[in-house]
Amino acid sequence: MSDQVSRPTGDFSLPATFRRFTAFLRRPDIPGAATGMNAVTLRRTGMLYLLDLSMMVPLILIAFAAETLGLTFPDNALEDLDLGPLEIMFVVLLVPALEEAVFRGWLSGRPAHVVPFLLVAASYAALAGGLVPPHLAGFGILFAVLIAAILLAAMNQGQPPYAWFRATFPVFFAISSLSFALVHLFNYEGASLAYALPLVIPQFIAGLIFGYARVTYGLWSAILLHVLHNGTAIGTILAFGG
Repeated sequence: MSDQVSRPTGDFSLPATFRRFTAFLRRPDIPGAATGMNAVTLRRTGMLYLLDLSMMVPLILIAFAAETLGLTFPDNALEDLDLGPLEIMFVVLLVPALEEAVFRGWLSGRPAHVVPFLLVAASYAALAGGLVPPHLAGFGILFAVLIAAILLAAMNQGQPPYAWFRATFPVFFAISSLSFALVHLFNYEGASLAYALPLVIPQFIAGLIFGYARVTYGLWSAILLHVLHNGTAIGTILAFGG
């Protein structure tokens, strides 16, 4: 794909959105830069939200049918969450922003996103692994790393994706989507892996859609889709009383 940023135009229908999305999945490729936020890409993001819904609803209906037939699903840790105003804001706003930054912020392959991510990830791993003392000094180091990551991002703005990243982009895209799905297995503590894996299929599909939006339109699009996704889920839970 050319490094020149192309402005999305044309058919905004759901079938056309599905065709563009599946064409991307057949040959995942990374543009030189995302198209950014404008009236057209906002509309395209809205259609991706409808695509997300169109894929989630059949999965939910299948789950309901399975429960009706007597299949028991493992408890989801989120079921015990007290959905007060702060909890709703956390799940609907903060979680999407954090998860998109972690799982797809670096998916552009550009130095401004890859280098800071690797720096922060390495620092967090050192803190979690006990290589950095988990007290005030350790968190001070992590804070300094965050500042350095912000500076590195600013210094590398405008640079194109790494050639090696573009060449292996399908692998990175798959890793991003799979890791996003697998991390949700922690919501089913105590369930066997074989039993819990089918339950994160919705997260895998959502991760594919969010990843497509991230590299095509920008991180803002992936975050907005994630906010809408989580907001719809929470709204459904509240509407049906549980």
